Amino acid sequence: MNFTFLQSANSPNHSSTTKHKHVEKHYKLGQDYKDEIIDLLEKLMSITSWEEALARAITEILEYNWFKKFPQLYEKLNNISLWPAQSILAFYQNK
Repeated sequence: MNFTFLQSANSPNHSSTTKHKHVEKHYKLGQDYKDEIIDLLEKLMSITSWEEALARAITEILEYNWFKKFPQLYEKLNNISLWPAQSILAFYQNK
């Protein structure tokens, strides 16, 4: 936990003991979510085929305009002789 105590001109000075008690109170109210986090991560991580991994990577690149961050790479890839369906430029023009 990270607590920050702000003091204004009309608030009394809080001693470090008072601050410590305040933090301890909140700490005792907290719950351990380590097991739940591990369970969630295990559900999110799964073994996939290389085809699915490749499909996910391509979707990330195309759907989130990743190439627009790298205009020189975008230009080079679009100058390669491809079938129309393989062209990245064609993908973006059809959107």
